[in-house]
This record gives sequence, structure tokens and C-alpha cells, in this order.
Amino acid sequence: MDPSEAYRIRFATDISIGGGWAYFTEKYIKDDEYHSVIKKVDRSGKVVQVTFGGNERYPKAYGEALFLSSIRRIKSR
Repeated sequence: MDPSEAYRIRFATDISIGGGWAYFTEKYIKDDEYHSVIKKVDRSGKVVQVTFGGNERYPKAYGEALFLSSIRRIKSR
């Protein structure tokens, strides 16, 4: 199984609960590079994408605030 096939299976990682939502990281492959976004799910099961940068991880919810890590890739010269 190549990485693209493996990433078709979706897992919720880095789960954090706060403000009535459960936040999680979803990882995927796009243009042969690994990416990740943060999504949230409410008690009814509705899933909403929260970030769109492609490299966010480790959501932590504190009350109504959401903290996360955004990874920036620097290309070597």
C-alpha cells in the first residue's frame, strides 16, 4: 500500500474537547506532500473544517478559544 492509499483511511488524531466541540487533526496527501488541517465535530456529528493552511496540528480548546500549531516549511537554498 502506497502512502496515498493509506491516507484515504481517515483517522482523528490530536483530539481536544472544548466549547461544545471536539477538535481533531486530519492528515492527507496532496501533490506528493503530507498536509494536515484541523476540523471540529459537535454533539450531533456535524463536521466542520476550521483551518485551511494545510499544515496545522495539535488543536487545544480552552473554553471558546482554540490554540494550534501551524507548521511552516522552509525550502533550503
